[in-house]
Amino acid sequence: MIVKSVQEMKGAIFTSLRDREIVTIFPTEIARRYWINRFVMEEREGVVRLDSTLAWDAFKGKFLPKQSEIPANNLIRELFVLQFLRDEAACRPLKWFWYRDYPEERENLASAIRLLISSLKELENVENLPGDYRHDAELIKGHYTQFLQERGLYDPLFLAPSLENFSETQQRYRLFFPEVCRGWCEFSQMENFPPFLETVTVEEGQRPSLELFSNELMEVREKLNTIKNLVEEGIDYSEIVISAGDLERVKPYLEHEATLRGIPLTVVKGDSPLHY
Repeated sequence: MIVKSVQEMKGAIFTSLRDREIVTIFPTEIARRYWINRFVMEEREGVVRLDSTLAWDAFKGKFLPKQSEIPANNLIRELFVLQFLRDEAACRPLKWFWYRDYPEERENLASAIRLLISSLKELENVENLPGDYRHDAELIKGHYTQFLQERGLYDPLFLAPSLENFSETQQRYRLFFPEVCRGWCEFSQMENFPPFLETVTVEEGQRPSLELFSNELMEVREKLNTIKNLVEEGIDYSEIVISAGDLERVKPYLEHEATLRGIPLTVVKGDSPLHY
Protein backbone atom coordinates (compact mmCIF):
# COMPACT_ATOMS: atom_id res chain seq x y z
CA MET A 1 0.00 0.00 0.00
CA ILE A 2 1.26 3.50 -0.90
CA VAL A 3 -0.01 6.70 0.71
CA LYS A 4 0.31 10.01 -1.15
CA SER A 5 -0.43 12.64 1.49
CA VAL A 6 -0.26 13.33 5.21
CA GLN A 7 -4.02 12.92 5.46
CA GLU A 8 -3.88 9.53 3.74
CA MET A 9 -1.07 8.50 6.04
CA LYS A 10 -3.07 9.41 9.15
CA GLY A 11 -6.14 7.63 7.81
CA ALA A 12 -4.18 4.44 7.07
CA ILE A 13 -2.59 4.42 10.54
CA PHE A 14 -5.88 5.03 12.34
CA THR A 15 -7.59 2.31 10.27
CA SER A 16 -4.85 -0.12 11.20
CA LEU A 17 -5.07 0.76 14.90
CA ARG A 18 -8.84 0.18 14.83
CA ASP A 19 -8.43 -3.29 13.31
CA ARG A 20 -8.20 -5.77 16.18
CA GLU A 21 -6.89 -8.48 13.85
CA ILE A 22 -3.72 -6.55 12.96
CA VAL A 23 -0.56 -5.72 14.87
CA THR A 24 0.65 -2.29 13.71
CA ILE A 25 4.41 -1.77 13.49
CA PHE A 26 6.15 1.63 13.53
CA PRO A 27 9.78 2.46 12.65
CA THR A 28 10.72 3.52 16.19
CA GLU A 29 9.40 3.40 19.74
CA ILE A 30 8.96 7.17 19.67
CA ALA A 31 6.81 6.94 16.53
CA ARG A 32 4.77 4.14 18.10
CA ARG A 33 4.01 6.20 21.22
CA TYR A 34 3.25 9.31 19.18
CA TRP A 35 0.62 7.61 17.04
CA ILE A 36 -0.92 5.78 20.01
CA ASN A 37 -1.29 9.06 21.91
CA ARG A 38 -2.72 10.81 18.88
CA PHE A 39 -5.18 7.99 18.21
CA VAL A 40 -6.36 7.91 21.84
CA MET A 41 -6.85 11.69 21.91
CA GLU A 42 -8.65 12.01 18.56
CA GLU A 43 -10.70 8.83 18.32
CA ARG A 44 -14.08 8.41 20.00
CA GLU A 45 -13.21 5.00 21.42
CA GLY A 46 -9.76 6.16 22.48
CA VAL A 47 -8.54 2.64 23.29
CA VAL A 48 -5.56 0.68 21.93
CA ARG A 49 -4.60 -2.80 23.13
CA LEU A 50 -1.04 -2.96 24.46
CA ASP A 51 -0.20 -5.97 22.29
CA SER A 52 -1.60 -4.43 19.08
CA THR A 53 1.43 -2.25 18.30
CA LEU A 54 5.18 -2.81 18.05
CA ALA A 55 8.31 -0.85 17.25
CA TRP A 56 10.34 -2.16 14.31
CA ASP A 57 13.27 -3.33 16.46
CA ALA A 58 10.96 -5.42 18.63
CA PHE A 59 9.28 -6.99 15.59
CA LYS A 60 12.56 -7.68 13.80
CA GLY A 61 13.89 -9.26 17.00
CA LYS A 62 11.31 -12.04 16.64
CA PHE A 63 13.20 -13.23 13.54
CA LEU A 64 16.68 -13.23 15.11
CA PRO A 65 18.48 -16.19 16.71
CA LYS A 66 17.69 -16.48 20.40
CA GLN A 67 20.52 -15.29 22.66
CA SER A 68 21.24 -15.80 26.35
CA GLU A 69 22.82 -12.34 26.64
CA ILE A 70 20.93 -9.07 27.05
CA PRO A 71 20.36 -7.11 23.81
CA ALA A 72 22.01 -3.70 23.45
CA ASN A 73 20.00 -0.67 22.37
CA ASN A 74 20.74 2.91 21.33
CA LEU A 75 21.43 3.94 24.93
CA ILE A 76 24.02 1.18 25.35
CA ARG A 77 25.66 2.18 22.07
CA GLU A 78 25.79 5.81 23.16
CA LEU A 79 27.37 4.89 26.51
CA PHE A 80 30.03 2.86 24.72
CA VAL A 81 30.84 5.72 22.32
CA LEU A 82 31.25 8.24 25.14
CA GLN A 83 33.48 5.84 27.10
CA PHE A 84 35.52 5.07 24.00
CA LEU A 85 36.06 8.74 23.09
CA ARG A 86 37.23 9.52 26.63
CA ASP A 87 39.87 6.78 26.41
CA GLU A 88 42.77 8.61 24.77
CA ALA A 89 44.82 5.44 24.26
CA ALA A 90 41.92 3.72 22.48
CA CYS A 91 41.28 6.74 20.25
CA ARG A 92 44.87 7.47 19.32
CA PRO A 93 45.01 5.00 16.36
CA LEU A 94 41.92 6.58 14.72
CA LYS A 95 42.57 8.04 11.29
CA TRP A 96 39.18 9.11 9.90
CA PHE A 97 37.12 9.92 13.00
CA TRP A 98 39.60 12.31 14.53
CA TYR A 99 40.26 16.04 14.83
CA ARG A 100 44.02 16.16 14.38
CA ASP A 101 44.28 19.87 15.14
CA TYR A 102 41.70 19.81 17.95
CA PRO A 103 41.92 16.44 19.78
CA GLU A 104 40.12 17.93 22.78
CA GLU A 105 36.99 18.16 20.62
CA ARG A 106 36.83 14.42 19.93
CA GLU A 107 33.61 13.95 21.92
CA ASN A 108 31.86 15.95 19.19
CA LEU A 109 32.30 12.85 17.01
CA ALA A 110 29.95 10.81 19.22
CA SER A 111 26.94 10.97 16.89
CA ALA A 112 29.02 10.03 13.82
CA ILE A 113 30.58 7.02 15.57
CA ARG A 114 27.22 5.92 16.97
CA LEU A 115 25.83 5.97 13.42
CA LEU A 116 28.86 3.99 12.24
CA ILE A 117 28.19 1.29 14.83
CA SER A 118 24.59 0.99 13.65
CA SER A 119 25.86 0.52 10.08
CA LEU A 120 28.76 -1.89 10.70
CA LYS A 121 26.97 -4.93 9.31
CA GLU A 122 25.90 -3.08 6.17
CA LEU A 123 29.44 -1.78 5.61
CA GLU A 124 30.75 -5.35 5.31
CA ASN A 125 29.39 -5.45 1.74
CA VAL A 126 30.71 -2.01 0.70
CA GLU A 127 33.87 -2.39 -1.37
CA ASN A 128 34.97 1.17 -2.16
CA LEU A 129 35.26 2.59 1.37
CA PRO A 130 38.26 4.90 1.98
CA GLY A 131 41.11 3.02 3.64
CA ASP A 132 41.15 5.24 6.73
CA TYR A 133 37.39 4.86 7.16
CA ARG A 134 37.57 1.06 6.96
CA HIS A 135 40.50 1.06 9.39
CA ASP A 136 38.50 3.03 11.95
CA ALA A 137 35.40 0.90 11.42
CA GLU A 138 37.33 -2.28 12.22
CA LEU A 139 39.05 -0.65 15.19
CA ILE A 140 35.79 0.63 16.68
CA LYS A 141 34.03 -2.71 16.05
CA GLY A 142 36.77 -4.49 17.97
CA HIS A 143 36.44 -2.19 20.98
CA TYR A 144 32.64 -2.36 20.83
CA THR A 145 32.63 -6.17 20.66
CA GLN A 146 34.88 -6.32 23.72
CA PHE A 147 32.65 -3.81 25.52
CA LEU A 148 29.61 -6.02 24.91
CA GLN A 149 31.31 -9.27 25.92
CA GLU A 150 32.57 -7.82 29.20
CA ARG A 151 29.01 -6.85 30.15
CA GLY A 152 27.12 -9.92 28.95
CA LEU A 153 25.49 -8.04 26.06
CA TYR A 154 24.98 -8.63 22.36
CA ASP A 155 23.92 -6.27 19.57
CA PRO A 156 20.89 -7.43 17.53
CA LEU A 157 22.14 -5.30 14.61
CA PHE A 158 24.89 -7.87 14.02
CA LEU A 159 22.46 -10.81 13.63
CA ALA A 160 20.73 -11.92 10.43
CA PRO A 161 16.92 -12.36 10.46
CA SER A 162 15.30 -15.61 9.34
CA LEU A 163 11.71 -16.82 9.24
CA GLU A 164 12.88 -20.05 10.88
CA ASN A 165 13.52 -18.11 14.10
CA PHE A 166 9.93 -16.84 14.28
CA SER A 167 8.19 -19.08 16.80
CA GLU A 168 5.04 -17.11 17.71
CA THR A 169 1.52 -17.71 16.49
CA GLN A 170 1.29 -16.15 13.08
CA GLN A 171 -1.12 -13.24 12.82
CA ARG A 172 -1.40 -10.27 10.52
CA TYR A 173 1.23 -7.55 10.87
CA ARG A 174 1.28 -4.19 9.11
CA LEU A 175 4.55 -2.24 8.94
CA PHE A 176 4.43 1.50 8.29
CA PHE A 177 7.30 3.23 6.48
CA PRO A 178 9.74 0.30 6.00
CA GLU A 179 11.94 2.58 3.91
CA VAL A 180 13.18 4.29 7.11
CA CYS A 181 13.57 1.10 9.18
CA ARG A 182 17.20 0.18 9.79
CA GLY A 183 17.90 -3.28 8.42
CA TRP A 184 14.79 -3.38 6.24
CA CYS A 185 16.80 -4.08 3.07
CA GLU A 186 18.31 -7.21 4.59
CA PHE A 187 14.98 -8.23 6.13
CA SER A 188 13.09 -7.84 2.84
CA GLN A 189 15.61 -10.09 1.08
CA MET A 190 15.13 -13.05 3.43
CA GLU A 191 14.84 -16.34 1.59
CA ASN A 192 11.34 -16.85 2.99
CA PHE A 193 9.66 -13.49 3.44
CA PRO A 194 6.88 -13.66 6.07
CA PRO A 195 3.55 -13.93 4.21
CA PHE A 196 1.71 -12.44 7.19
CA LEU A 197 3.48 -9.06 6.90
CA GLU A 198 2.20 -6.21 4.74
CA THR A 199 3.78 -2.77 4.31
CA VAL A 200 2.61 0.81 3.92
CA THR A 201 5.01 3.22 2.24
CA VAL A 202 4.98 6.91 1.34
CA GLU A 203 4.93 7.85 -2.31
CA GLU A 204 8.43 8.74 -3.42
CA GLY A 205 8.87 12.46 -3.91
CA GLN A 206 11.34 14.46 -5.93
CA ARG A 207 14.91 13.28 -5.47
CA PRO A 208 17.52 15.82 -4.31
CA SER A 209 19.81 17.09 -7.02
CA LEU A 210 23.61 17.17 -7.01
CA GLU A 211 25.42 20.11 -8.59
CA LEU A 212 28.86 19.53 -10.07
CA PHE A 213 31.40 22.29 -10.72
CA SER A 214 34.60 22.29 -12.75
CA ASN A 215 36.60 23.69 -9.84
CA GLU A 216 36.25 25.15 -6.35
CA LEU A 217 36.37 28.77 -7.49
CA MET A 218 33.33 28.32 -9.75
CA GLU A 219 31.43 26.67 -6.90
CA VAL A 220 32.32 29.47 -4.47
CA ARG A 221 31.22 32.15 -6.96
CA GLU A 222 27.92 30.39 -7.70
CA LYS A 223 27.04 29.93 -4.02
CA LEU A 224 27.99 33.48 -3.07
CA ASN A 225 25.78 34.78 -5.89
CA THR A 226 22.96 32.65 -4.46
CA ILE A 227 23.56 34.17 -1.02
CA LYS A 228 23.53 37.68 -2.45
CA ASN A 229 20.17 36.96 -4.11
CA LEU A 230 18.76 35.58 -0.84
CA VAL A 231 19.81 38.72 1.02
CA GLU A 232 18.21 40.93 -1.63
CA GLU A 233 15.00 38.93 -1.09
CA GLY A 234 15.05 39.79 2.62
CA ILE A 235 16.97 36.92 4.22
CA ASP A 236 19.35 38.12 6.96
CA TYR A 237 23.02 37.16 6.79
CA SER A 238 22.74 35.63 10.27
CA GLU A 239 20.37 32.98 8.88
CA ILE A 240 22.84 31.75 6.24
CA VAL A 241 25.61 29.22 6.89
CA ILE A 242 28.31 27.96 4.51
CA SER A 243 29.74 24.54 5.39
CA ALA A 244 33.12 23.59 3.90
CA GLY A 245 34.70 20.15 4.03
CA ASP A 246 38.23 21.62 3.81
CA LEU A 247 38.06 25.19 5.12
CA GLU A 248 41.78 25.93 4.79
CA ARG A 249 41.65 25.08 1.10
CA VAL A 250 38.50 27.07 0.29
CA LYS A 251 38.96 29.99 2.68
CA PRO A 252 41.11 32.23 0.38
CA TYR A 253 38.53 31.94 -2.42
CA LEU A 254 35.66 32.59 -0.03
CA GLU A 255 37.19 35.69 1.52
CA HIS A 256 38.21 37.22 -1.82
CA GLU A 257 34.93 36.58 -3.62
CA ALA A 258 32.83 37.62 -0.60
CA THR A 259 34.72 40.93 -0.39
CA LEU A 260 34.04 41.64 -4.08
CA ARG A 261 30.30 41.15 -3.45
CA GLY A 262 30.18 43.01 -0.14
CA ILE A 263 29.20 39.86 1.76
CA PRO A 264 30.41 39.78 5.40
CA LEU A 265 31.94 36.50 6.59
CA THR A 266 32.40 35.15 10.09
CA VAL A 267 34.69 32.10 10.05
CA VAL A 268 33.90 29.44 12.65
CA LYS A 269 36.42 26.66 13.13
CA GLY A 270 37.39 24.24 15.85
CA ASP A 271 34.90 25.26 18.53
CA SER A 272 31.18 24.67 18.54
CA PRO A 273 29.26 27.34 16.58
CA LEU A 274 27.46 28.11 19.87
CA HIS A 275 30.79 29.32 21.25
CA TYR A 276 30.69 32.35 19.00
